[in-house]
Amino acid sequence: MYSKIFSEKLRVLTLAVRADIEKAIARVLTNPTLQQYQRPYLTPYCQEHPSDKTLTLFFEILGPLNKVFFVWINDERHPHDTHKNHGDDPCLKEFSRLRASGSLETYSQNFHEGVFTVKPRANKPNFMVFEKYGVSVFSPVYHDGAIFYIMAITTRAENDEIHDHYSVFIEKLHQHFSSTKQPFEIRVNSGDHDFQKLVEDNIDPSKWKLNGASGDISWSI
Repeated sequence: MYSKIFSEKLRVLTLAVRADIEKAIARVLTNPTLQQYQRPYLTPYCQEHPSDKTLTLFFEILGPLNKVFFVWINDERHPHDTHKNHGDDPCLKEFSRLRASGSLETYSQNFHEGVFTVKPRANKPNFMVFEKYGVSVFSPVYHDGAIFYIMAITTRAENDEIHDHYSVFIEKLHQHFSSTKQPFEIRVNSGDHDFQKLVEDNIDPSKWKLNGASGDISWSI
């Protein structure tokens, strides 16, 4: 999981830099307890570098939960630099300042992983919402007598407040209707290019069946 600030910083990086960081994240997740990530002065936090050594990922192992929480990553304002003639490492200095001031986020399952809510009940939904980082996306759910479906995913948040909300919401829809064994579709009316792009950008095509190539289209479970 990512802290909100960690996620926000990832979003503004170039694709190449983000891919480099994601490789480092994957290394950590393979075995987060490796000695090479540990520093006595950082406990309970650990650190790892992508191939760009000016960057440092700080993370915490949530032992009882068997999870890794990525807390903070530096940027060009506080580069990782341990050359003695440059003084203190700006990255570590900033991390220590944030830690001492209580500014580092503390893991919360609801806040950092999100909460998916179905109303009024699981087998007869008419509204679904996913909230994470204090921001929600939602949709009314309709039923045509045979199939449940949605025709929009809405938010009151600004675009820069949305992280992976849409993709997680769509994945939660899949999980919910797969578990209840009820037919479900995401329907896009002809000409609704914005919603079509939103779905295409955030859906896992390996889990959904695309119906139609033009005009009214839908994705079904």
